[in-house]
This record gives sequence, structure tokens and C-alpha cells, in this order.
Amino acid sequence: MAKAKKKNKKKLLEATLADGTTLFYEQEVLGEGSEGVVHFTEDRKSVVKFYKDLNDSKDPERRRRIENIVYKYNPTLHPESGDYWKSLYCWPAAVVVAPRLGVLVPAYPSTFFTKDGREKKLSWFISPRTRNLISKEERGDWLGHLKIAIMMARATRRLHSAGLAHSDLSYNNFLADPVIGTVNMIDLDSLVVPEVYPPSVAGTPGLIAPEVIMGQGAPSIRTDLHALAVLVYQTLLFRHPLRGPKINSTLSAEEDEKLSMGAKALFIEHPHDQSNRPQGTFTSFERLGTYLAELINKSFVKYLHEPDYRPTAADWEQALIRTTDLIHPCSNSQCELQWFVYGATCPGCGQKMTHHPVPLLQFYKEQRGKPGHFINERRQLIVWPGLYLYKWHVFDHIRAGENADKTPQGYFHYHENRWYLYNLDMDAQLIEKGIQKTIPRKQFIPLQEGQQIRLSTETHGRIVYVQMLNQS
Repeated sequence: MAKAKKKNKKKLLEATLADGTTLFYEQEVLGEGSEGVVHFTEDRKSVVKFYKDLNDSKDPERRRRIENIVYKYNPTLHPESGDYWKSLYCWPAAVVVAPRLGVLVPAYPSTFFTKDGREKKLSWFISPRTRNLISKEERGDWLGHLKIAIMMARATRRLHSAGLAHSDLSYNNFLADPVIGTVNMIDLDSLVVPEVYPPSVAGTPGLIAPEVIMGQGAPSIRTDLHALAVLVYQTLLFRHPLRGPKINSTLSAEEDEKLSMGAKALFIEHPHDQSNRPQGTFTSFERLGTYLAELINKSFVKYLHEPDYRPTAADWEQALIRTTDLIHPCSNSQCELQWFVYGATCPGCGQKMTHHPVPLLQFYKEQRGKPGHFINERRQLIVWPGLYLYKWHVFDHIRAGENADKTPQGYFHYHENRWYLYNLDMDAQLIEKGIQKTIPRKQFIPLQEGQQIRLSTETHGRIVYVQMLNQS
């Protein structure tokens, strides 16, 4: 879909929506796909997609499916969260009934176009070959990719929570902007409602679940989860998890692809079978931290061929969010990644850590039914200069989801070889030898090895244990 240019005087045609209202659209074809033809509306704020198959207009089931997608299942219509979901979905806004069956869809936001007018499809950013064709200022950094992965998981989770499957989650059905770290899911007029509305496509090569390729299943929420796992892996590591050097058939490229993505699919980082491992060195998936490593292992080692046990979109979203608590900025201004999951060196450029020691906060939550007794959540936060604490850090019952309060509660500062926590708006206490001392708002406290800080004395308020990490 091309970027809207200044309005020129173009020939306009009339279309009728399901509610009887009319609109005008440009006669000139904007784009064409396998299912439909797309035109700009007169104001160029939306596009009209007409379905090519004239029988669609006569098929009541086809129209009912589209109407349910546009109205019944549309999260952008929610009175409280609708505006948020509009930022993640290019959701059809109305059903077109004349001159042919179609949908009215919002035009893509300007942030999803390059300076020269190309759509910023995710496919451009996740392969080193195509990534290098994009200007450096539009590539973003690794934190932007992590945010993209979070938003993909969140958008997929919201679909699945309504009982919907996309059936073609792919690099081409997500627009992406790594600079600000956001995505927009597109092509939503053919969603699958299991056992009600069947899939119209099998998916995109490389993202189709093994069981679909093997003829043992149809596109569904479970197959979406395979595609999502591939997308997350490739967005963060810039390579496909199953495409390695192993050849499974010499009969034809098509047969080899079918086996390599289907019955004989093998993770390129499989711990016990290295026959599909690429030559040379690369950053292991384990370098992404424990939360993501666990889900990647489940997706491509333990349960690659067991769709019922795949990690859910909610699992991915939560693991990705928690991984943001493990990242650290690279001190090398020339590093393309700029961010990495904490370790001795940056995997992008090899730069060693410069702030020593680095504070690591261990989170503890109050055990239910046992006031005053706190248990280790096995959740951590790596501190870097300027890092903010939010309510989802302070309280154990708040999640960093779409409705979270993003008001900073505190932040960390590094000055003259010492680390400090600045209390912005926390009812916080420093615990020393069992004695609780209030940390006044708008004041700094120095961080030290072994400190215990209660971030809030309210119900669900966490305690953090401070550990100072030294990297040599």
C-alpha cells in the first residue's frame, strides 16, 4: 500500500457501506493482491478493498464472516482500550456492499513508511541482507526490536483471547518501526474463527507450522503460535530458527523445503543434534536470557511437533517484557545493536561493560496468607543509568500490559563511581538489620551490596535485594 501523496484531481467512484452510507474512492488502483483490489478513499485516510471473486457478494457466509470481524470481534471499538488497539491493528472499519463486497480499512500510519515511501514491513528488518538496504537512521536498535517482539506477542494474544486466529502471521503482515519500537498487524479481514470460519490461506513459507505442511492440521491458534515463535526468534537474532545447512531431499528444492519445514524440521541450535547448525559463530539463543531461552527451547526443541504444548502468545509477551529488565546499553556509540541482555560483553560489537560493579535487583513478593513473609520470585532487574522503576516493578499484582500506568516511580543514577536510587513517588523503606527506615520522596539513596529495599508498604508491595555484579 503506497504512502498517501498530496491530493490530485482524480476520477472518483461511489461505494456503499452496509449501513447505507456512501463514500467516494479513487478509480486508480492502489494495490492488488490474490484476494482483492485496493483503492484510496477520496480523503486518503482509508482504503477500500474489493474482493475479486464476484461470488463473494452472493455468499451470505462470506459476508457474515466479514461483518463479525468488523463489528463483533473488533477490539478497536472498545470504549476504554479501543484507541490503544488502533495503534497495533489496521482493523477493517466497515463492510462495503456495492459495487462489490469489500471492506473499508484505515490507511497505514505515516510512521510505517520509509523516507522514500516504501512500506516498513517487518521482513526488511530481520534479515541482515535486507536490513543493510535500509538507512541507518531507520533501522533502529536492538531495544527497538525487543519492543517490536513485545507488540507482536501482545497483538497476537489479544486475537487469541477472542478465539480468533490470524492464520498467516508473517513478516509481511506486520508493519514495523524499530526506531520507536512498534508494529501494526495488517490483513485482518480473513481471520479464522475455529469451527466457524475456516482459514482461507495456509500461511507464508517458513512460518507454516510443521503439522500443516504434513497435512495433519489446518491453520489455527496453535499454528499461529509456531509462526509467532519464529517471528520472535528472527526479530531478535536476525536468522530463521529452522533454516540451516542440512539437506533433507535431493529430489527437488520444493521437496527439501517441505521436509525441512515439516516432518524433518530441526532447530539450528538443537542441543543434541548439530546436523542443521550453520557454520561459523553466531549469538546463541541462550544469550537472550532465561525467560526467552526457556520458551525458545519449548518451541523448537521439546514441542516443535507437539502443537498442544507450544508457548502461548501471553507466555511470549510476559517473557519479552521481563527480558527488558535484563538489558543494558552498550557503551560503544558505533555499535549497531546499542543494547543487549546483560553479560560481560556486548554480542553485537564485543565491547566490555564499563560501569563496575552493576547492581542486580532480586524481586521478592509477600507470600499469600503469610503477612511479612517474602519469597523469591526468581525475577531480576539489571540497573543502568537513567533506568526507571514503574508500578509493575513496585507491585507484584500489576503487569506491564496495555492498560498499565506508565508513571515513573523512581530512577537510577550513576555518579562518581557510585549508584543511587532516586525515589520519585514510592512509599519506600530501607531495611537495615530488621529496622525499616523511610526513604523520603524526591531523595536519593546510595545502593550497596546486600541492601533490602521495600518498594512499597502497601499490599502487594515488593522487596528488592541488591546484589553488586562485577564483570572482568
